[in-house]
Amino acid sequence: MNLIFVSSNEKKISTFLELTNNKLISLGFTLEVRTIPELPEIQGNCQEVIIDKTIQAYNYLKAPCIVDDESFLCDGLNGFPGPYLKDFEATLLAKGIYDVVSNSKSLICYPQVSYGLTFNGKEVFVFQGKIKASIISPREGYENIKNYFEVLQSEEFKDRLSVLDESNKGKFIMRKEALEKLLIFLSDISNNNINK
Repeated sequence: MNLIFVSSNEKKISTFLELTNNKLISLGFTLEVRTIPELPEIQGNCQEVIIDKTIQAYNYLKAPCIVDDESFLCDGLNGFPGPYLKDFEATLLAKGIYDVVSNSKSLICYPQVSYGLTFNGKEVFVFQGKIKASIISPREGYENIKNYFEVLQSEEFKDRLSVLDESNKGKFIMRKEALEKLLIFLSDISNNNINK
């Protein structure tokens, strides 16, 4: 079966390809990467947004597809910005994100990645990976960059996410977790088809 990974972001595409590392092919799936026009985003929670984006991508392509979405959940902001990370990050930049979240009731945040998969455009399977982090002030000279990882420290690695990403130590933490769940799901499908 052919699956299409839908993204216009080169970094997300290369990460997806690196992490799947021919595993899809070994499970009997072929993979294609396609860029489609920007999909309108509904108002909703992370689950609702990824499901809608996946259905929209299927309706455009008329083929089984996988869609990627990144979100940012802040405990002190009751889960905001959630799936609206892109606008939040572009408007506030690193220093603004730090200022808003550090003045809330909690410094705990969860960067999250969701992959939506549909075979028929009706049923969507969602696979999520997230990590726990705390808000920290941006480094000097990094205040006005559009990278929310700059103001997050990983609870697990005890280091700034932007530094971990650059050093590869914690690279793709959330994506790895979400993709492992996706690959287990596809492995089960592949094994069930073989056993029938």
